[in-house]
Amino acid sequence: MPIISVIVPVYKVEQYLKKCLDSILNQSFKDFELILVDDGSPDNCPNICDDYAKSDSRIKVIHKENGGLSSARNAGLDYVFANSNSEYISFVDSDDYVDVFFLEKLYSSIEKCDMSVCFYHIFGEKKTASSFKPQKIVVDNNEFCKIADDGIYSIVAWNKLYKKEILRNIRYPIGKNHEDEFIIHRIVGKCTKISFIPDKLYYYRQRLGSITENETSFEKKLIVLEYLLDRVLYYKNETKNDELFLWNYYKLFYLMAQIYSSCRNSEIFKQVFHTMKKIYSFKAKTKRESFFYLFPALYVFAVNKLGFDKS
Repeated sequence: MPIISVIVPVYKVEQYLKKCLDSILNQSFKDFELILVDDGSPDNCPNICDDYAKSDSRIKVIHKENGGLSSARNAGLDYVFANSNSEYISFVDSDDYVDVFFLEKLYSSIEKCDMSVCFYHIFGEKKTASSFKPQKIVVDNNEFCKIADDGIYSIVAWNKLYKKEILRNIRYPIGKNHEDEFIIHRIVGKCTKISFIPDKLYYYRQRLGSITENETSFEKKLIVLEYLLDRVLYYKNETKNDELFLWNYYKLFYLMAQIYSSCRNSEIFKQVFHTMKKIYSFKAKTKRESFFYLFPALYVFAVNKLGFDKS
């Protein structure tokens, strides 16, 4: 059986798919299987997947009804855990492609670690940007979760190699945009050590008109509220990690204060506010928190108009 299972969700990427698949099949590291999950794609992607599978025995194709990116990734994970003895898992998005040494370098760096991470090139219809690089090559999970604030490379599923057992019982949330943000802390929470490769081995395509591109500023703020609250509750109730609980609690607290005026009437903001207020009632309190939870509008006025210290 192969050492690595590579999972590729496929949906409406007919013009990009062959380049993606060719880049994976041409890897310098050959001991892998390629799981293509056709997520009910209405174009020619299903046929392309089947044609590639006929030409290479390492390829397995799953055809399913459309359920979104999370559903497709989950179908790939379900297949791997039910049918494969592989030791590692990697994800590649089907409109992207990878360097010829992508798997080889991730695999060589994962020894004594639970996950390895590489950097990436950004290309496509949007302006390119460089990615942040951490100072350390190997970090523990607490360090990684703080580094995660500095760039999408640490959040996304696709630039990483995972020990298979780390992803057991991990499934991506259905119906969420930015689904990686809701799951990365649960993955990292199962890791002891994580390694970084300084090389840019992944080519990430940014496309105009994508779901995240079309999100309004208001929608993005509410998504951040949701995933930060998920992290607060995870570290408070599931891992009992006080350091990361407080790290995320105060990030969420200050975000709520910053967007209170524009978002306070939304149901998501109300739910997050009341959940955080319950948490506040059971933790050591600061004057600043008390001011905000008791008199949020007055707190915002004090910060914005009177120069109230936010630090």
